[in-house]
Amino acid sequence: MKKIAVIGPDQRTVHAVASQLTRCRAVVGAGPQDDLNGVVAVVGAWTPEDQKVVDAVSQAMGAVMLYRPPRSRSAEPEGRAWQEQPGVYHCATVADVQEAVDTIVLNSQRWQADARRADLERSERVRVAVKLEMNRVASEIIQDPQLTDSAAAHRTYTQHLRVALLRQGVACPTFTEPESRELDAGREARVQQIIALVAGLIGGLALGFAIGRALGQPLWGVLAGVVLALFGAVARVWMVQAAERKARAAQRAVALKEAWNALTSDVLARVQIPRVADAVGGR
Repeated sequence: MKKIAVIGPDQRTVHAVASQLTRCRAVVGAGPQDDLNGVVAVVGAWTPEDQKVVDAVSQAMGAVMLYRPPRSRSAEPEGRAWQEQPGVYHCATVADVQEAVDTIVLNSQRWQADARRADLERSERVRVAVKLEMNRVASEIIQDPQLTDSAAAHRTYTQHLRVALLRQGVACPTFTEPESRELDAGREARVQQIIALVAGLIGGLALGFAIGRALGQPLWGVLAGVVLALFGAVARVWMVQAAERKARAAQRAVALKEAWNALTSDVLARVQIPRVADAVGGR
């Protein structure tokens, strides 16, 4: 059942109004801790103190129903009248109060549904925006020739991730910085270079010896073979190093992208996005 708070300076009038409300549970003097659906303020002549109360209730609840009972003919002339303002619904009779109670509760339910939908849409927008920005950042970092160290590249990425979340108005949750795991390809690279060097030397010597033997000058053939072997070995080592650098760069890019995608997904799964539904009493 709907719960409506009825407040006002004159307790007798407040109780009289509360007793006439139906289709709801009217509670005299209830506060925000009572999980209210609406508030009816029963007021008399305008006073600054009552205006402050009405403003506070309107801001906290989103709306307040203002009811002023009819004045007797013998009453003294009133001063300032209650002004129309956003979020304050003026009711001339208790029947108007009842109608406003029914209407405002329906509006409250719609607000809660709209708030939940807005929360879902904002959550999706934040996640999509952060993912798109971090994909762009990851590509820029990997293509940056100055960021050859994986640890430095990862630090740069996490800094951009925190900034991207703050730009969306949410705080970045804490996460553990993973240790830098460089590919242990140094030993393998040296082996490949030695093999290329030996192959180049053997090939050059064999070619020079064959040429010298064909010309009848084995000694000059050996000397020419040594020169050819050196050039061949250097060329082979250079080609092997270039291929290995390219392969390591590709493997490093794949490893970094996989680690960054996992990190971004984990952070977005744990990020706390403020919910509007909590502020309006939604569930």
